[in-house]
Amino acid sequence: MGADNNIISNTLGLMSDAINESVILSPGWAPDRLFHASQVELLVDSAPLFGYKIWTIHINNCNITYINTGYGAPVVLDAVQLLALTNCKKIVFVSSVGAISSEIGLGDIIVPRFAADGTGTGRFMAKSIWTDQFEEKCYPNEILTGILFDIIRRDPDCVWHCGQTFCLNTIVGQSRFIPELVKKGYNTFDMECAIVFKVCSQKGIASSALLQVSDNSISDQSLLYGIKRTALEKQFRDRQREKMGLFLQKLFSPHNQ
Repeated sequence: MGADNNIISNTLGLMSDAINESVILSPGWAPDRLFHASQVELLVDSAPLFGYKIWTIHINNCNITYINTGYGAPVVLDAVQLLALTNCKKIVFVSSVGAISSEIGLGDIIVPRFAADGTGTGRFMAKSIWTDQFEEKCYPNEILTGILFDIIRRDPDCVWHCGQTFCLNTIVGQSRFIPELVKKGYNTFDMECAIVFKVCSQKGIASSALLQVSDNSISDQSLLYGIKRTALEKQFRDRQREKMGLFLQKLFSPHNQ
């Protein structure tokens, strides 16, 4: 454990026992999007090697570790592998997600049933990096995701969907491939979900994801062209985001541990 502590100290900027069993991982969302400021305690403002930002969230008489990693599958791959050297037993990935379905609106909540790896990063978790991993379907933990589904279904006002998510490493370069992704049955895309599910599965960490739709590339609501939200749309987005925070609090309650 001494060697692991040294690695964690030199990469995350704290000792391994400071990481809780339950972790929320997000590329860019700060915890104040989901939790009240009184629940949030900053631990590390910029971790030594990767610049991760780390907080403890105090909810339901228990502590949750919250980490901002930065965007892209490679940095998230490293974060999850480092967390496997700690007490971490459960990871929920939280972020924005792009929609490629006319049935999904801005602000809707997505819980992926699977995420397909189109990033190439999964090669570094294979027995050989020369093995083609493209479009490998990676799955969240069935039990943890089932609990999350049950929690969300109890809220009749929540607008949500099951995600069939394709992960890729580009925003600008994705545009001309969207018709093919739709034809294959994908309804959302992001960058990191697949690698979270893949690494967690290999390392024995339960994982799931709770995402919010930021844009829809087939409904003239692309990030590349700018999105103009009405006041009502912003209110809807904020209400949905508030629900996400409540769902996470219920998911991490002692009853579900």
